[in-house]
Amino acid sequence: PEGFEKVLAGPLGNIYEGASRPGHFDGVVTVVSRLFELAQPKSAIFGEKDFQQLTLIKKLKSDVDIIAAPTIRESDGLALSSRNMRLDPAARKAATIISRALFAASQEKSVVSAHTLMLQILSDEATFTCDYAEIIDENEFTPATQSTPHARAIIAGWINGIRLIDNMVMKQGAHS
Repeated sequence: PEGFEKVLAGPLGNIYEGASRPGHFDGVVTVVSRLFELAQPKSAIFGEKDFQQLTLIKKLKSDVDIIAAPTIRESDGLALSSRNMRLDPAARKAATIISRALFAASQEKSVVSAHTLMLQILSDEATFTCDYAEIIDENEFTPATQSTPHARAIIAGWINGIRLIDNMVMKQGAHS
């Protein structure tokens, strides 16, 4: 619509999820910016499940206090998502490979071994098509190293044509 300026997500909006969904994050930050402008909230809550989106919203030039809500998980570890309803029972069971890979990686002592283990676990599920599985510096979205103080594992892929994303902070011992 006319009457307001399109906001660009910048380079962070073009990697990982942004690479798979070109222009998506430009739309997200434009809509959220406009919403903040109109509603003028003091704070807003966004989930960590879409960590890249949360990070982009935190980077908006705004006086709104952005609160990160932790990812809610099903009892089997699968991150809660409206997309889960689109999974048939077999695909739903297969989707737990993502959280299993994240939990395992988060316990590793090194970034390299964590990344290797994550990829190995994901490859065990034939119905999972991986888009990306990385361990990143959660502030810069660059590859994590052993000295990265805040590392996070991120995964995206498809099961039966349904795109699923998840992430998990790395435990202290996994990157120190």
